[in-house]
Amino acid sequence: MKKKNIYINKGQYMAGIFGKIPANTVIKKNVTGIGATTLEILAERNSIVILPNLPVIYLKEHAHADLNVLGVHSGITILDIIEYLSDINVKYKKILTTPESFYKIITAFINQRINYRNEYFLLFDECDKISKDIDYRKTISLPMDIFFSFKNKAFISATAIIPEDPRFVQQEFEFINIIPNYEIKEDVKLYKCNNTLSTFSYLIKQDISQKNYFIFCNSLNMITHMINANNLANSSTIFCSETSAERLKGAKFNHISHKLDESKFSTYNFFTSRFFSALDIYFDKNIEVYIITDLGIAEYTMIDPATDAIQIIGRFRNKSITKNIKILFTEDTNLPSLDKEACLKLIDKYKFSYDEILKIGSTLSVGQYKSFIDELQSKFGYNFFLNRDNTVDYFKVDNFLLKNLLNYLFQSFENIIECYRSLKIENTDTHFFNIKYIENNQSEITSSSQKLLIAVGQKFSTIVREVITLLEELEPTSEFEVSAYNDFKNKLRVTYPNIVNGYDLIDRDLLKIIEKPRELEREIKRAIIASSQSNFDFINDLKVEFLIGEKLSLEEIISRFSDLINRHGLQIAPSKKQLENFIDLKRTQLIDGSWGYRVSGYMHK
Repeated sequence: MKKKNIYINKGQYMAGIFGKIPANTVIKKNVTGIGATTLEILAERNSIVILPNLPVIYLKEHAHADLNVLGVHSGITILDIIEYLSDINVKYKKILTTPESFYKIITAFINQRINYRNEYFLLFDECDKISKDIDYRKTISLPMDIFFSFKNKAFISATAIIPEDPRFVQQEFEFINIIPNYEIKEDVKLYKCNNTLSTFSYLIKQDISQKNYFIFCNSLNMITHMINANNLANSSTIFCSETSAERLKGAKFNHISHKLDESKFSTYNFFTSRFFSALDIYFDKNIEVYIITDLGIAEYTMIDPATDAIQIIGRFRNKSITKNIKILFTEDTNLPSLDKEACLKLIDKYKFSYDEILKIGSTLSVGQYKSFIDELQSKFGYNFFLNRDNTVDYFKVDNFLLKNLLNYLFQSFENIIECYRSLKIENTDTHFFNIKYIENNQSEITSSSQKLLIAVGQKFSTIVREVITLLEELEPTSEFEVSAYNDFKNKLRVTYPNIVNGYDLIDRDLLKIIEKPRELEREIKRAIIASSQSNFDFINDLKVEFLIGEKLSLEEIISRFSDLINRHGLQIAPSKKQLENFIDLKRTQLIDGSWGYRVSGYMHK
C-alpha cells in the first residue's frame, strides 16, 4: 500500500488539512479529537459513518441535531430510515450506524432503488476496532464486502493499522499518516502488580484531598468489586453496555448507564471497553485516570498500549486540565505467543489441512457432504478465520496477529514497560508516552487468588478445588510466620461459607471430589456430628442439661441445646433433628396439657 505523511499543527483540525476526507484511504490520525467524524458530517455529500459502539452514536447525533443526522440503533427501523431518505428537506443525508445495524441501511437503499455505491461516501471510523473486537463481535466485519463495492470510502482511526485484507492493495488504497509537528507525549505512571485490585485500593487511600477519578477496566466483576471493597457505592457511576446495566439494575450505585452523560459523573467513574474510544469527554476539572489490566482475573482486561491506552487518554478533550495517569497491570509468563511470521505460517498450515480434508469430503453424497462440512467447521481451528461462505476473513487474521503480539507484551513486566517507553509515531521520533516512574506493587494475595471473591458463573466443583488450593498455599508454615491467611480466609468465608467450613471439617481428599452444594452440606453435617460425638465434655454437659425422664416443651429443648452449642463453640444447628443424634426424645403430654417431649435415653452411653 502506498504511504504518505501529512503534518498537522497544534490546534489545527482535519478540516484544515482536507476539504473532505479523501476516498480510498486508510488514515492514521495519531492524535485524537481533531474532528474526523465532524468533518464528514459537515461535508457536502451524502455519507454513512460506521462507528464502533452505540454511545458515540448517541453523542454525535445529539451534537449535530441541527444538521438532521440520523443515528441508527435498535429503536430505529428500516421504515424510519426510508422516511429519512425520502425527506427532501435534508439536502445531504448523514447516517451514523454500528457495523451490526449497517444491513438496515442497505435494505432501505435497495427498497428505494438508491444507487448508494456511487451516491454515498462510506467512512469506517475507529477502523481498528474490527480487528480488535472480531473474536467476540462475530458480525463486526459484515459490512466489509459492501464497503469495497462503494466507489468512495475510507478507513480512519487515531490508532489505525494496515489491514491484511488484500482488497486494500487491489483497490489501490493509500495509507495516510497524520504527523503532529508538536509534542503529544503524555506523562504516565506504571505500576507492576500481582493484584491490581489491591493496588487500586492502596492508591486511592493515599489521596487525602477530594479528587475526580476516571477508571477504565474491561471487567464488570472487577469494577463492582473495586466499588464494594472500598465502600464507594454512593460516590460511583458505571458506564457499561446496555446488557450489563440491566444486570446491575438492583445495585445501589450512584448511577449506571449505557449512555455517556457528564451530568451523571460522580467522584469515581468506571468505564468498560465500549467507552475506550470515539467518545468526547469535556470534564473541566483535574482528574485521576486509572487504566487497569489484570490477567489473574481475565485475559479480556488487556489494555493494548498502542491502541487502547492512546484512545482512553484521548477521550478527555479539555486541554487545560491536568491528567494524573496511572497504568496498573499484571504479567502472565504462561501466555502463548508467536511472532507474525510464525502466525501466518500456522494459518497456512491450517488452510492446507482444511483443504485436504475438503477433498476427501468431496467424494461424499450431497446430504453426507453437508453434514461433513458442518462437523468440520464446528471442530477445525481454521474455521475461526472463515466467513460464512468459507472465504477468508482477513480481519480475523489481524485479530490473531494482534492477540499474539499482546500475549508477548504481557508475558513480562519488562516487555510492557519497554512498549510504553518506545511507542512512537511511525517513521518519527515523536513518542506517545513519557514514563514518570515505575512502581513495583506486590500483594500477599495475588489477583488470580482474589478472583475467587468476585467469581461469577464458575462450576461449583471448580470453585471448591480453587479454594482448597488457595488456602493450602497461604497456610502459614510456622506460628511465627506473618501471613494474610486468616484475614483472607475470613473474606472467603463471607463469599463461600460452606466451602471454607468444609475445608476446616472434612478430609481434603473427600472435599476435592465434591461436585454439588448439597453434597458438601451433607458431608459437613456428618463431620460435625462425628466431631461432637467424640467431644466428651460436650456429651457430659448434654447429660447434665437433659436428664432421663425429664419432660420439656420444644421451646425449652431448643433453648438449652442452643446454650450448650454456644458454650462449646460447635457448628451445629440448634434443632430437634440435630439433638436427636445425641438424645432419644419421645412425644408426651406435659402437666399443663400441652404437648412436649420426654428424655428417654442417650445415644452415647
